[in-house]
Amino acid sequence: HRFSLEILSWSTFGQKVGAHVGPASRLPAAMTRVLQRCQLRLLVPSDALWQWSCVETRQFREDMKVVDDVVTSIAERRSLRQALSQESHDLLDLLLASSETLKARSEVAVDAGTWLAQQLRSLLFSTADTTSSTLSWALYCLAANQEVQRKSQAEIDAVVGGAPVTLAHLKTLPYI
Repeated sequence: HRFSLEILSWSTFGQKVGAHVGPASRLPAAMTRVLQRCQLRLLVPSDALWQWSCVETRQFREDMKVVDDVVTSIAERRSLRQALSQESHDLLDLLLASSETLKARSEVAVDAGTWLAQQLRSLLFSTADTTSSTLSWALYCLAANQEVQRKSQAEIDAVVGGAPVTLAHLKTLPYI
């Protein structure tokens, strides 16, 4: 999950969450437990069970705090980039623009920070598993087909050399 979260956060938010170091290293496990808890809640909707399990409830709150801390960090770093007039063109920019439009059109007061945090949480939870599954499947397919793996590696070596592959390289990597 750590690798897919880094890819997701870089491509969606224009920044890494640091899922392998520091406080954000707890994010993958916290997200997994939250998702498992939500799935179990759908299967066993009885309120008595959920009120009885104080340990589970405490763990759920702790896990959601980890997620919220990462979401807050993403939003704060983006606010800093905007204050420094550093442009980026990613999904987070579209969300920020949407929140401003929503505030302008709404007769009801909309807290842009709360709305943005809800959107970021939704994106993290909804895309982490699909990103992880897609990456796992792609790597399996490469491992199963040595010729495709060789051609892909040759193209990367020819275009990129020893540098890390970036989004800008993708246009010049037609085989991949």
